[in-house]
Amino acid sequence: MARINFFKFRRINPLIPSLLSFAILLAAVLILYLSFQSYIKPVDNQPNVYPEIQYLTGKNMDFDQLKLYFQQLARSKGAVYAFEILNKAPIPYGTDMHLLAHSVGDELYKQKGIDGMKYCTDDFRNACSHTIVINLFYEKGEAGLAEISKACKEAPGEGGYNMCYHGLGHGVFAYAGYELPKTDKLCKEVANNNLTGPEYKECMGGAVMEQISGGDHDKTTWQLQRTINLRSDKPLFPCMTSLVPEPARQTCLVYLTPYLWELAGKNSADVPDEMLIKSSEYCDAISKNDQKNREACFGGFGKEFLAMAKGKDIRHIDQLTDEEMGKIYRWCSLIPYKDGQEACVKYVLGSMYWGGANDKKLVEHFCALAPTEELNNYCFQRLISTIGKGEKQNPEYLKEFCNEIPESLHNQCQKQLFK
Repeated sequence: MARINFFKFRRINPLIPSLLSFAILLAAVLILYLSFQSYIKPVDNQPNVYPEIQYLTGKNMDFDQLKLYFQQLARSKGAVYAFEILNKAPIPYGTDMHLLAHSVGDELYKQKGIDGMKYCTDDFRNACSHTIVINLFYEKGEAGLAEISKACKEAPGEGGYNMCYHGLGHGVFAYAGYELPKTDKLCKEVANNNLTGPEYKECMGGAVMEQISGGDHDKTTWQLQRTINLRSDKPLFPCMTSLVPEPARQTCLVYLTPYLWELAGKNSADVPDEMLIKSSEYCDAISKNDQKNREACFGGFGKEFLAMAKGKDIRHIDQLTDEEMGKIYRWCSLIPYKDGQEACVKYVLGSMYWGGANDKKLVEHFCALAPTEELNNYCFQRLISTIGKGEKQNPEYLKEFCNEIPESLHNQCQKQLFK
C-alpha cells in the first residue's frame, strides 16, 4: 500500500500569511520610528542632534535675524525649548546673548505669565527672570509690585534676587516714559523707600542700562529721551548729578561704560586700544577723594571686559582660557591710572565669580595669572573680600578657599572670613 503524505493535504490557514506580513510591516515602522526619534531627541552630550542647532551651524545671522528666529522658535515649540536651544547653539561672535535671551523671555511670559519664573535659570546673567518681572510691570504697573517682590524672592541662581530688581529697573524706566525723575520715584516705591538695600540701587542700574542699549518697548520715545538722559558734553551724566541720588550712583557708573565707549568712537563689537584709553579718561573727572564713585566708574570697564573676552558669549564665562584672561589684564592695564587698573581687576573678580555661581578655582586661577607680583597680591587680597561677600558662606567652603590661595595670605584670609 502506498504511504499517504498527510502534510501534502494539510490546508494552511489563510490568515497566517496576512498576519506575518502585518508583523513584518509593524517591525519596519517601529525601526523607522526609533531611528527618527534618535535623530530629533535632544541628547545632553550630543547637542548637534537638535535640528535647530544643525540649522544654525554656519549661519552668520545678525542680532535682529537671531532675535526673530528665536522668537518664532519660542512661539512654535515653546519658550522653554527655545531657551534650551539658545544655551547650546553656535552664535556669531559679538552677539549680545543677554539681550537675545530677553527676547525669548518675553515669549515665555506670554505663554506662562508670572509662573514662567519657575522655568527660569540663571543662564544668560539672569535674563529670563529679568523679562518675567519686566513684563509683569508692563502689564500691572504699580499694582503689581507686591507680586513682583514675591517673584524676585523665587528668582534662581546666586544673586538672583538682586538681578531680578535690576531687570525690573528696565521695565520701570519704560513704564515711566524713559524719564529719570519718574523712574527714581518708582524705584524708591519698589524698595519701600529703603535706599540702602539692593532693590533701589539695582532698579536704577537697570534703568541706566535700558537707556544705553534698550528701547524695545517704545523706540521713538526712548531715542528722544536718550538725548536728554545722556550728554556727550558731560560723559558722566546722569550718574554724577542729582538725577541719580548717591545710593544708586555707583551702580549707575558701573553700567555707564558702553556709553563711554560710544563717546570715544566705538562702532563695532571690538573696542580698539586707543578708544579704551580715551573712554577710561572720562572717569578721571571724579576726584580721588570720591573713592567709591571713582572706583565704580573704572570698575565698569572690568565688568565689560569679562564679556568682551568671550565675544559677549556670557554662556561660557566659566570656560575662560588663559589667553582670554591675559586679554582682560592687558585691557585693564591700558587705563592710565593705577587706581583705575586696580578697580578694573576688582570688578572683573566680582563679575567672574558672580556671587558664587562660578567655581572659585576660576577666579583663583585668574589671580594666579596676574602679570606682576604686585597685581597678583592685590588680586588675591580683593578676592578674599569677593568670596566673603558671595552667597556661599559654608565654613568648609571658606576654609578650603583660604588654603587654596598663596600661603602668605592664609592668616589674613582666615581672619577676614571668620570674624
